[in-house]
Amino acid sequence: MTPNIRRSEARRLDGPIADAATHWDDRRFERDASLVLAKITDAIPIAGAWARWRYEAEEAIMNAGPLYTTTTRSQGREFLDCFSVSELSNTPPTTSLSYGVSSANLLGSFGPVRIPDGTFVVMCPHRNATGALVYLIINTQAIDGTCTGPGAGAGLPVNPGI
Repeated sequence: MTPNIRRSEARRLDGPIADAATHWDDRRFERDASLVLAKITDAIPIAGAWARWRYEAEEAIMNAGPLYTTTTRSQGREFLDCFSVSELSNTPPTTSLSYGVSSANLLGSFGPVRIPDGTFVVMCPHRNATGALVYLIINTQAIDGTCTGPGAGAGLPVNPGI
């Protein structure tokens, strides 16, 4: 009796990809379509965009316990076109950051910052409007700065209730 498996599972069982250079090979996309653990290596501001960057990253791996440290994968893939999902909603400073945070409500020098080099992130592949393979970083927009509002430097907890 033949096992009951889906077509996509059967493709994974077929063995190596015959033509790894074929950009649209279904099996290759399935391999690439899984979530990827990666380490940010660089970021370039996107010209004309506010608080948005094009990131570069290296494939990473989480080591076994007891510490479960994370390192870049030996012979791992490099990713040159990576974009933060949370930054896609950033609009000019007079309106909002991702998730509806009004930039007008940020005190002092607070503002959006890029994902720092060396940060581990989770990414997934995506085909843009031209069909090119890019990676979307699943994260939350970071905001950093110096508080100059009431209570600044008064010894108040930075994150009360946490």
